[in-house]
Amino acid sequence: MQLDERDVDSDAAALAELKTVAGQSAIPVTVIAGTVIGGYDPERLRAAVEAARAVMFEVVDGHVLECASR
Repeated sequence: MQLDERDVDSDAAALAELKTVAGQSAIPVTVIAGTVIGGYDPERLRAAVEAARAVMFEVVDGHVLECASR
């Protein structure tokens, strides 16, 4: 997984992006495969990671293939 860390205290563009993506300026905000999670919620974070992992692979003719586009 890729991690992009942004400093919304010193970067006005990062703060604007946060408000656009999350609809709020409170932190932390985590985006996993398009799922936006505001605040620290271990269960939602875990569920989002598991959902993202599920779409990273597919089974074709009994073979597990990694989806490169994810």
